[in-house]
Amino acid sequence: MMDIEINATMKEHDRQKEMRQKQTLNATVETANQTQWKNFKDKVTKIQDRLRILSFAIQAIPAGVGVNREITKITDNQTAIINEISTAPYSIIAVLPSQVQFVDDLQMTLRLLTGIVLSYGAINQMEQSERKILLDYALGEVKTLSRNSTYMLLKIRDIKVKVLRSKRAFQYYVNRDKQVVESIMNNIKSF
Repeated sequence: MMDIEINATMKEHDRQKEMRQKQTLNATVETANQTQWKNFKDKVTKIQDRLRILSFAIQAIPAGVGVNREITKITDNQTAIINEISTAPYSIIAVLPSQVQFVDDLQMTLRLLTGIVLSYGAINQMEQSERKILLDYALGEVKTLSRNSTYMLLKIRDIKVKVLRSKRAFQYYVNRDKQVVESIMNNIKSF
């Protein structure tokens, strides 16, 4: 009987020893797994950040191209406005209030675009649909400026055409009166 008890105790001791070894091995594996899991989570976070940046860049490129085109149009229109005003300074009275409003709107739109660029991190955290709404709004504001600039240029040209038309009409009557006077003078000379 004692033999059986000793044998059972020895087996229990071996089993306890084996369990402690397995527990140590499991703890080591668990620590290694936790380290690998942390590294995995860090890599996933970095990849997600890079994908968000890429997503924003891809989303911002069409808006940037559109803004660039509109800025080119605005620049061309403003150059043409300056040239038109230099040849017709009387038109400045008609477009000065709208040009002042244009400059004010331009400053506000530049502030909006600067804010978008400077708050890149916050915009990057936005949902894709919210970023699209913001970028579309900015593009819409620049397009509005472009339309206003084109309208001012057309208004100046219209004023020039009207003045030229009235000058030509006046010149027509002056020339007709000259012809009448010359005709009368020729008739008087012939008498």
